[in-house]
Amino acid sequence: MRRSRPGGPLLLLVAALVAPGAARAYPWMIRHGYSGCGVCHVDPSGAGLLTDYGRAQSDLLMATRWSTEKTEEASPTADFGFGLFNLPDWLFLGFSYRGGELIARSTTNNDAGQQQSTATDRRWVHMVADLRAGLRIGRFRASGTIGWLPYPASAISVTSNDENNVVAREFWAGWELGDEAGLVRGGRMNLPFGLRNVEHTAWIRSASRTDINDDQQYGVSLLLAGETVRGEIMAILGNYQLKPDDYRERGYSGYLEVMVAPSVALGVSSLVTRAERGLSTGVPTLRQAHGASLRWGILPQLGLLAEADVLLQQRLGTGVLEAGAATWTQLDWEPIQGFHVMPAFETWKQYGDVSGVSLGEWITLDWFPWSHLELRIDIFLRQQPQSSGSTNSLGALFQVHVLL
Repeated sequence: MRRSRPGGPLLLLVAALVAPGAARAYPWMIRHGYSGCGVCHVDPSGAGLLTDYGRAQSDLLMATRWSTEKTEEASPTADFGFGLFNLPDWLFLGFSYRGGELIARSTTNNDAGQQQSTATDRRWVHMVADLRAGLRIGRFRASGTIGWLPYPASAISVTSNDENNVVAREFWAGWELGDEAGLVRGGRMNLPFGLRNVEHTAWIRSASRTDINDDQQYGVSLLLAGETVRGEIMAILGNYQLKPDDYRERGYSGYLEVMVAPSVALGVSSLVTRAERGLSTGVPTLRQAHGASLRWGILPQLGLLAEADVLLQQRLGTGVLEAGAATWTQLDWEPIQGFHVMPAFETWKQYGDVSGVSLGEWITLDWFPWSHLELRIDIFLRQQPQSSGSTNSLGALFQVHVLL
């Protein structure tokens, strides 16, 4: 299998936390009256490449205003390449680089609370270096990414080197139904499930395997988007960048979200897949995730995001169904335009684990000084019970994200 997994508690922590945010996806934009994603993103379910309108709103609504002058026109420098390139209306381009300095410390204690071992790690992490492109020609739609990472081959790699690999997170083509009323498409896509948030290392994303960093799958989907209801259902054909075939999951994933008030959206999601060899079991496995989500623009400066999922796993032939769960609750407070304070709380109960529930706390400071730049600090504390004792992890990730 081409997807390698490191060992040891700290390495597992690092593997889970090194890349929070592979693409722009901000569900809290509901605070500004944007319930859907298709108007700002080429992918109508959100994340990734921005449309011209999305770039304009990024400049007008997300970037810090350095002048007291009110303006309704985005700066020309908000366009691709700071506006130095005159792209045709049917072509969208973008380049994203995200990297960060990770500092983490992990402590393992026994049942009596006595410290057994500690481990520390400090490193610069390359997260994203992707070129993105999109097409809108009549009702034809297409989008794709190509990038590079200096690490061993993984589930998003198209090369198989021990280091320095070409990666392709997504590429798809489709046909629009009516005037942005829906889309039929096929290719490698983000799974339609839950909140499409950038904190893809949150347990709600990693445990359900629905993150936007490396959990994309090949398949076909139908997306329908109305003023108050939107949803997408995808037939999952497997990740053909993952080898051998026995590890590829096949099934479906989908979500349905309803605007129950002008700034309140309630959603439900469901995912069922089967693999001949489960990534964590090594035997024929049926995996499920079912949950609900909330996006609430409480005030123009304050938003709430929440998701709760039930996780199910069955080793086929055993008759045993292992149950787990994950939750995510996050507040987004924007005291001044462009600067966000985002506390979050998460829980995770692993499949069939009787040792207890893992708890996580985040505090994030996220600043968009200009439309092409994001500076972010994530401070996290995670407490994970073990069969005998517990592991406590404390760390910080200082990120820079440049978007051209």
